[in-house]
Amino acid sequence: MWYVVQVTTGREQAMCEKVRRAAAAFAEERGLAEREVLEECFSPRFRTRVRHEGAWADDERALLPGYLIAVTGRADLLAQALRRVPDFARVLGNDDAFIPLSDDEAAWVDAFAGAGRRVVEMSEGFKEGGIVHVTSGPLVGYEGAITKVDRRKHTAYLQLEVMGRKKEVKVGFNLVRKAR
Repeated sequence: MWYVVQVTTGREQAMCEKVRRAAAAFAEERGLAEREVLEECFSPRFRTRVRHEGAWADDERALLPGYLIAVTGRADLLAQALRRVPDFARVLGNDDAFIPLSDDEAAWVDAFAGAGRRVVEMSEGFKEGGIVHVTSGPLVGYEGAITKVDRRKHTAYLQLEVMGRKKEVKVGFNLVRKAR
């Protein structure tokens, strides 16, 4: 199951490594296999273009700032391991239980930021008559989810439902031209 772990915004990558180390130490102490506590931990990212020292360069940013995705079959063990992390980190849930991402939410993240690097590549398209048309990249076929495009920042904003809440997510998008 895929669970959302809330961490300090801006420290997602560093926290992912701390969570991995804490889970490994917890598993070793309990005589468990590491994968029983944590199969995978990642901060989904998206690729975009930024202006740096007068030139355009590729950059990666957090897709879900302040959150990590932890894949585990035992959220209770993961929550215990997270107590060892010296910084703020907690599995999201309600009072009674930890709530995993729905199958649709996990499939969306997995489709856009596939196994391995977990980075959503940039999409490209154009705008015609106020309608965004995606010509290449992972957003092909998801034009209806795009709520706004920021041409200067090379980003598109998507309205998604994550953990039962509507969330606006930024992804890399190159608006090639704006047709009249």
